Amino acid sequence: LLPPRTPTYQSTPSYSLSNSFDPADAIAFCGLGNPAGFRNALQQLGLGHLELVLFPDHHSYSAQDIGMLFHRHRFGVT
Repeated sequence: LLPPRTPTYQSTPSYSLSNSFDPADAIAFCGLGNPAGFRNALQQLGLGHLELVLFPDHHSYSAQDIGMLFHRHRFGVT
């Protein structure tokens, strides 16, 4: 039993960010061996429509990578 007023937390919280910014200003990117989980998380957050750029697993982002990602976008989701 929990004492009264003890906060409890969900292990997988649900958020919706789709109304927080203009999607045209955002890009999603990741450097994962299996990016399917990231793609699913974007969809669950209502961000499945974002352009998604995939890098190799454990990618070391260069200044050129960052410049390419943010040349047209103000926000990044990773």
